[in-house]
Amino acid sequence: MFAIGEWAAFGTALSWGISVHVHGAVAQKVGPEAVTLLRTPYQLVFMAIAYGLFGNPTSFTLTDAMLIFAAAFTGQFLGDLCQYRAMMYIGPTIAILLKSLSACFTAILGALLLDQSLTPRILAGIIIATLGAGMVLVERTGSTLLPGQERPRGRRLVVGTALGLGSALFLACSLILLKFALRNGVTPLWASLTRIMFATVILWSLGLVKGWVRITLDGLRAYPTILWTLLFSNLFSTTGNWLSSVAVHHAPVGIAATIMGLQPVLIMLMGAVWYRKVPSLLVWLGLIVAFVGVVLLFM
Repeated sequence: MFAIGEWAAFGTALSWGISVHVHGAVAQKVGPEAVTLLRTPYQLVFMAIAYGLFGNPTSFTLTDAMLIFAAAFTGQFLGDLCQYRAMMYIGPTIAILLKSLSACFTAILGALLLDQSLTPRILAGIIIATLGAGMVLVERTGSTLLPGQERPRGRRLVVGTALGLGSALFLACSLILLKFALRNGVTPLWASLTRIMFATVILWSLGLVKGWVRITLDGLRAYPTILWTLLFSNLFSTTGNWLSSVAVHHAPVGIAATIMGLQPVLIMLMGAVWYRKVPSLLVWLGLIVAFVGVVLLFM
């Protein structure tokens, strides 16, 4: 029987899965840039409330601030933007599956920058996880796509795959940068709040320059209910962030991370129920193989 930590880890994967599906549907209407812009104010408010309730004052140096800024730029800006654009090309299931390969990139970067070892088990996990993702990528039935999406092929498949892998790499870089800041004594909750603050400033400043803010406002005028939809999805996203902390606190981190790694499977199952699409056998096999690879990484 699962204890509270394991149930919290499963709740994390479920909450994030719901959030991803809603964000993907919204991105189809207003574009990935608009979703990336609009979700940050919600996250900032929710995280500020969490810090006001549970946070403690913390001191940090200019170096810490620069590390967290870099983590926000790579993770919340570049990583999220690549993720939502990838969804537009290859669907949410494959996009999140590719993003789950961030565990592979994190292991490699950890070995290069944090003096962590690349054992034969970790190398086997990287190879197996990559093989599983490749199996899903070559699937041809379109069962993992959003309604109305064309089956990716040729340049569309290459671009979507590159964006998905980019989101994984940028997330891994963000985690490594955040690890350096936490090593210096910055508390996780304060680091999370500061990272969201930096991400909001980065995204909206660039959005003004690139014209994304205007596109976002046009989308809101065309679909005013999106604000309530994103409120709903970001509540699930924030709940997932909180549950992930509960999971890591009450369960061994390897077990918690492995259960949270079920997110692509849950996304596919929710898509099958929501959009009435039955995943192909190759998709199932690919997801299982990729999950086994991630398990090896976190054992």
